[in-house]
Amino acid sequence: MRDLIRVASLVFISLQLAPSPDRSALVAFVDPIQGFAHGAGFGLDGKEIVVTADFIAQTQNVYTQHVLDSASTSQSALYQSKRSFLDSLAFGATLPRDLQLALYANSLLLDWLIDQVGPSDAAQLKVRNHLLISWLKRGLGYLGEEDFALLPYETALFVQAGILTPGAAAAVAAPLAVAAAAPAPETDPKVLQARETYAKQCRKAGVPIPPTWGSSLWVKNGTLADPFISVSLKADVYVFESATPRGVCLALPRHKDAADADNELLGIICMGEQTDTKNANACFWDNQKDKKSTPIPSSGQFPLNTYFAAGQELDGGEGGTCTACHAGENSYVVHPDDPAFNNLTDIGSGGWYKPMVAASWPQNPGPDAAFPAVPAGEKKCSTCHNLPKIDKSLTPYCDSVLALALEKTMPPAGQRAKLGGPFPVGYRYQTHNMYLAQVCADAKK
Repeated sequence: MRDLIRVASLVFISLQLAPSPDRSALVAFVDPIQGFAHGAGFGLDGKEIVVTADFIAQTQNVYTQHVLDSASTSQSALYQSKRSFLDSLAFGATLPRDLQLALYANSLLLDWLIDQVGPSDAAQLKVRNHLLISWLKRGLGYLGEEDFALLPYETALFVQAGILTPGAAAAVAAPLAVAAAAPAPETDPKVLQARETYAKQCRKAGVPIPPTWGSSLWVKNGTLADPFISVSLKADVYVFESATPRGVCLALPRHKDAADADNELLGIICMGEQTDTKNANACFWDNQKDKKSTPIPSSGQFPLNTYFAAGQELDGGEGGTCTACHAGENSYVVHPDDPAFNNLTDIGSGGWYKPMVAASWPQNPGPDAAFPAVPAGEKKCSTCHNLPKIDKSLTPYCDSVLALALEKTMPPAGQRAKLGGPFPVGYRYQTHNMYLAQVCADAKK
């Protein structure tokens, strides 16, 4: 009981520090997280968010106020009663884990509030909040590289406060390491049938189906020297090459830099054979269950159908919208100079791949044929690259692929510059760089 009282006195410090939402001063809702992929979020400036405790707390407050703007008087009163009850127990926290617990409590309360109010954008808010929760579980905020999960007596407090149901409590009470050591397979017959149907559709469309994760058919090709996003995690590249149907699957497990660390993120993309005269189809899988990322241990075998969400099922999940970044000739974001991508065959270029994903996702719009002529002495991006036509659905591509490539990898030799400049002396791609900056800016309007 003493432990329970102590936790109650510490848990809601971030709620106590934040001002109570005031519905009389409504402001336009601007989402602090404009997009996300592979565990990374992108802010209003288009850059990867540096996740801090302050950012998480401020984002929770923005979402809470936004939901309360749609709440009825009775719903607001119920929320305030729960918050007042919890705030009355908060006397301050100083230990990192107690501060992390307070942030986690904020998101649990926010999840409860979204379910109670049901705003028109509830699905998007739930996904964003679950992204915050996934960051907190990774220790981002106050714990650095140390994983976080609720202890049983902490869970009991949230059940007592009415913001966590007993059923949901069982899923969050166990430490992350224990949960990941024995991840629960999918057992819902309807979900399993949908995954099997998707796999059959992919195979019929000439796309290879990934083998069981952890089997010897997967070959580690290396570790990315620069993973572009989610740089706090190591990113390995695994390959499965298929002869029938001919094609390739790439997996990108991401994990902390420690021996036997669990794979926190594990996306898989498979694409059929593609040539200059043959377009390929591509299919997508991710380590999700009920729209939430599920850690996969570093050892063991995990069948695709029971441990990985697939196709349309990924829509609205914590993995983000895959095709908002994976656009262009093929379905991958690779750089041939990185050793982790050496000796890969069947990726192909010259064609234009078709994603087999939810209809609401970007469908890989055709190549941009409007690149301008360049003055004498300048070079063209379009000489080597067949880039996609940027529209509103591909704004994440601008931030997480195009901008980072221009800064870090393109051109392979010579001067590089940020998307839109400034340009160093001797930079020879200024016209096309400015063109790409403009089409990205137009797409974001």
